[in-house]
Amino acid sequence: MPEYRRFVSYFCEYVDGKKQKSAGFAKVELRNEMWRILLKLTAQIRQDASVQVCGFVRESGYLLMIPLGALRPVQEVAEEWAFRADAPIGEGTYRLEDLAGIRIESSDGRCFVTVWDDEGIELNRFVSELPEQESVGTQETLETQAEEEAQETMEAAEMQAGEEASGTLEESLETMEISETQAEEEVEEASGTPEENLEMTEISETQAEEVSEPDGAVEELFEKRTHFQPFSDGEIDRCVMLLPCDIVRLQQENWKVGRSSFLQHGFHQYRHLLLGISGNGTYILGVPGVRNPQEDYMAQMFGYKRFKVSSERGCGQVFGYWCRELQKD
Repeated sequence: MPEYRRFVSYFCEYVDGKKQKSAGFAKVELRNEMWRILLKLTAQIRQDASVQVCGFVRESGYLLMIPLGALRPVQEVAEEWAFRADAPIGEGTYRLEDLAGIRIESSDGRCFVTVWDDEGIELNRFVSELPEQESVGTQETLETQAEEEAQETMEAAEMQAGEEASGTLEESLETMEISETQAEEEVEEASGTPEENLEMTEISETQAEEVSEPDGAVEELFEKRTHFQPFSDGEIDRCVMLLPCDIVRLQQENWKVGRSSFLQHGFHQYRHLLLGISGNGTYILGVPGVRNPQEDYMAQMFGYKRFKVSSERGCGQVFGYWCRELQKD
């Protein structure tokens, strides 16, 4: 057990099974073998409602809820709790470090969830106790359903990228077929004189350069995504708006993007992220937000050290982008 750990995650309200905007946060800290959790909800809950808090763990395809306690239904909930690091929570065998997140539910039907790992959730998978395992086939069915739902989520995100994404696979396959045909022709023609073989090698290298894509995934996003310029200082030459499927694409290309709750919070609030390139060729990842002490603290926690003010301001707040350099593994 490490002696010190700290992180912040955001609560989102779920209405009819769909995630809404951020509705508060949980600040979690491990110090001196004690876990301390600051729970804060910005949503207004009816004062006559009861509010139950449960942690949850991932078990056998389910989200098993572990009761943690109750909150007072005030206009803006803010409470701090403490748990021993070496002791189980409640009457079970799970400790707080085993949790995958927290679920808060009020008696008037409102539901708020924060997730601490990189996996998604489905509200219908929350259970108070694990059902009996009927058969091996039941577990396999659950795993298959989870895989299908994950695939559907990925496909839906990719469709948001626009119609141009639908042609990418077909173009890649066509290019691959052309390349294979060219390779076969070159093998057949390689039986000529050394001079002819040298000439064919030069032609093949030229053809290879023509079918390659030297710009990579990042430059492809600069070509396909919506361009905008939120800054007036000229430091960042080009900016485009990113979608969730773009984050997945960059991760697949070994870019250090991360899937922190801070990044997710920024997208759910403003429906986009920023990808920019500075004058010296450095790629910049930006998360939109409003500058205040709370946001500043959370941005620093997740490595977004710098705040660039946008030229678009409103409602008396300083709006801009929390920025970090985008690097590869």
